[in-house]
Amino acid sequence: MKKLSLLSRGVTLVEMLIVVGILGVILAVAAPSLADMMAKRRVEMVAAELATSLAYARSEAGSRPSSVLVFFGGGGSCYSLVYWGGGGACNCALGAGNACSDPDASGTEIKTVAVPSSTGVTLSYTNAVVTFVSPSMTVTPANPSITVSNRVGQIRVSLNAVGRISSCSPDGSISGYVRC
Repeated sequence: MKKLSLLSRGVTLVEMLIVVGILGVILAVAAPSLADMMAKRRVEMVAAELATSLAYARSEAGSRPSSVLVFFGGGGSCYSLVYWGGGGACNCALGAGNACSDPDASGTEIKTVAVPSSTGVTLSYTNAVVTFVSPSMTVTPANPSITVSNRVGQIRVSLNAVGRISSCSPDGSISGYVRC
């Protein structure tokens, strides 16, 4: 007589439905936390890029004969770094390469960053223009801050009077950042 092993027996429809049901419950529980984790990561990535851009603007102001301005705009979705010539204003909402295309703007665009609206991340700022003064690398106006946020968290990127950058989470919603 031949013995039947478990492997040769197969899987019944009822067993398959039970496994699919259990997987459905696990996914229903895990999906919201995965979405929140991705949303927090987007805030962290935009805040890190902003901090890097500000550090770059500061270093350029220290190594070049002209001040570097950071223009925020686009309804809280973009910013431009600009070597400043002294007149007009640049508009990051015009896109990379076009931010200083207005004839009244006498700056040379270094970099423009646009945060896609699909990410749900927005920038809110205390000052629409931040100036890194050449060659001292100090910041005008004093102590500006930019808050990067979405539906699940916030990170505030701040500059002190000498242009040093610090980051914190105002509501403590992003782990790994001190609460401010």
